[in-house]
Amino acid sequence: MAEQKKLQKTNGRFEGVGKVVLNENSFKLAKSDSGYVYARINFSLDTGNGNRVNLSAMGGFNESNPMSLKFFNNEGMFEVDWNDRFNEAVLKAVPNYSKFTVGVQKDDSGKVVYSNYLSWYDAVDELQEYLKDGMIVKVKGNLKPQEFTSNDGSTNVSIQKDLTSIYLTEAEEDEFGIHFVQGVVIERDGIGKVDEKGRGWELDKDIL
Repeated sequence: MAEQKKLQKTNGRFEGVGKVVLNENSFKLAKSDSGYVYARINFSLDTGNGNRVNLSAMGGFNESNPMSLKFFNNEGMFEVDWNDRFNEAVLKAVPNYSKFTVGVQKDDSGKVVYSNYLSWYDAVDELQEYLKDGMIVKVKGNLKPQEFTSNDGSTNVSIQKDLTSIYLTEAEEDEFGIHFVQGVVIERDGIGKVDEKGRGWELDKDIL
């Protein structure tokens, strides 16, 4: 039997527009037996033509020993104490691409109000109050491969879609949709000739 090659972790992301579909379990605040206090957000995005994509986000802390949050900027990695996550100076030091962005409410003039968070744990209250079924939103996030074992003992991979931002948009239904970008690693000299239809290249080697 050929040796199975372990899937290498690569970066993946998604971006989409559609209607929010909430359910009775879309917002959850809970504490595990180990003392981990967390918020979980889970809903579907209706991208039209009967297509729905499940999206999720989660954040929390250990009640007895909150871990610091880790971020990167131009100077390298730095840590933020859990209790300092609302400090204005700290928020300015964290790059925008490392923050979670929520924009699901409007001010009196009709402009979208954006909020930035360092943990989804702090965003759940705003989302639970203002995110409504049928809202048209734009979402962005990361693709996270999850390996699992099936009943027959085989190892499979599912792709979890973790939110990084969600905000209102004026997009029309013909603009609904979602696209994914996933990096892959292939063996040296793995790219072959262009396929017959000229739409891509043949892969002569395995994807790792």
